[in-house]
Amino acid sequence: MSGRVTTSAGHVLAHARISAFRRVPSGGTAEWQMAGTARSDDRGQYRLEDLRPGTYVVGTEWSAGETDGALPHDVGFYPDGRTLLDAVPVSITPEAEVTGVDLRVETTASPRAASIHGIVRGPAGSVPRFPLHLVPPTVLFPRGFNERMAETDARGEFDFRAIPAGDYSIRGCSNDTNTFRGPDTLEVFSNGTVSYGRRSPPGAQPPASTVDTLCGRIFVTATPDDPGNVEVRVSSAERVSGTVQFSGSSGSPGQASAIRLFLMPADVGSSRIVPLITPADDGTFVSAPIPPGDYFVEVFNGPSHTLDGWRVSSIQVSGRERIGIPVELGSSTSDSITIQLTNRSTMIQGTLRDATGRPQPDARVLIYPLEKTLRVFTNVLLVTSRIVQVRPDQYGQFEREVLPGAYLVRAFPNPLPQQWQTSEFLDSLASTSVPVTLALGERKTLTLQAR
Repeated sequence: MSGRVTTSAGHVLAHARISAFRRVPSGGTAEWQMAGTARSDDRGQYRLEDLRPGTYVVGTEWSAGETDGALPHDVGFYPDGRTLLDAVPVSITPEAEVTGVDLRVETTASPRAASIHGIVRGPAGSVPRFPLHLVPPTVLFPRGFNERMAETDARGEFDFRAIPAGDYSIRGCSNDTNTFRGPDTLEVFSNGTVSYGRRSPPGAQPPASTVDTLCGRIFVTATPDDPGNVEVRVSSAERVSGTVQFSGSSGSPGQASAIRLFLMPADVGSSRIVPLITPADDGTFVSAPIPPGDYFVEVFNGPSHTLDGWRVSSIQVSGRERIGIPVELGSSTSDSITIQLTNRSTMIQGTLRDATGRPQPDARVLIYPLEKTLRVFTNVLLVTSRIVQVRPDQYGQFEREVLPGAYLVRAFPNPLPQQWQTSEFLDSLASTSVPVTLALGERKTLTLQAR
C-alpha cells in the first residue's frame, strides 16, 4: 500500500509515521490494531509492505518540528479524517498493491483542538517529574495510537496541548513497569505476539524496593472551550500475592518454583515488558508492584516445558473464577490469587457428518461458553480463551481439550463467518447450538452436522 501525506492546506508532511490497522478480536468484540508502519519521505510519500489480505484503516501521526506549522503530535486518518469514525477502510487482495492512498490531514490549529491542564498529588503533596500517559478511547483511535506523554514540572503540574476534543484516561506510575528489564520476562508486542526473556534463579522473588511505586488513573473529557484543571491522585502501587496448587492422579510435577506466572495487561497497545513471577517451593508467590488496571492471570510453560502433562484448571481472584477473564488488580492489598493445576484432561470429541451420514472433513466446530461473561476474545498469545474453533481430521472426527464448565457447540461449513469473534454473533447461535457440560477429567462425545 502506498500514498502521500499532506496537510489540508497542501503542505507536505515529511517523516510522519503512517500505520495500517486491521480489525482483530478483543474482549468480546473487535478493534483496530497495528499491522504495519512506515515513515513518509521528504516528498511526503510512503509505502507499507507485507500486509496480509484484508481490510485496513490507515492513520498518520507526527510531532512538532517534522513539518512547518504542525503543532505537537497531530493525527489523521485516510482520506481526510480526524478519528476512526471518519476513516474510510482500504481493502487489499492477495499479491495486490494498492496505490493512491493519500492522506490529507487537518492540523490541530483547528478550533476543535482542546487542551488539559492539571496537577499530580501524592500522599506527601504535589509530585514533580511524574510521567503521565494520555490515552484516547478506542472508539476514536486504535490502541497505542495517538497516545501522548508528559511529565510534571517542579510544582507537579502538567499540560496536554493541541489534542482532539473527547474523552481520555490519564494514567502513570513513578516506576513504569513497561521499562522493566530484569531477568525472566515476556515482551508483548502490539500485534499479540510474545517473546520470552532469560530465566531467573529458581525461587527468586521480586527485589524489595526502598522507594514506593506511585500510580494513579483518572478519566477526563477535553473540550475546546475549557482546558480544565484536573487532579490526578496517586498512591502506592500494590503487590499481588497468592498460591499455586497441584491436584492430579500422579502428584505434582515438582517444585512450584520451577514454573512461571504472569499478569498480562488486558489493554495491550504499544509493546511492553511483562515480568514473570516465580513462586516459592511451597507454591506461594508475590508480584512486583503493579499499576492499577485490568489483567489476565496466566501460567507460562517456558522453554523447560515444566508443565508438560499439566494444565490450569482454575484461577480464582478473591474467591471468584477468573481464568481467561480480565480482572482489576493493583488497587487493593486484599487481592489474592489461587491457581490450581491438574493432569486430568477434560475433552469434547465427536464426528461431523452430513445428512447422508458422510464425514465432513472440511467443516469447523465452534466451542464457546454458555455463560456470556466467559466469552472473552483476545489476540495476545499465551492468554487462555474459552472460545475455540476445531478442525476435524479426514474422517470428520475432532477432539479438543477444554476447561471444566458448560459450553455450546456448533458446526459450520469452512470457513467460519467473518463475524464469529463477536458477542452478538455468538448470542445468535444459542438456539442452534448443542449444550454440553463437563466436570474436571470428563470426556463427552457429540455427533454434529455442519450447516
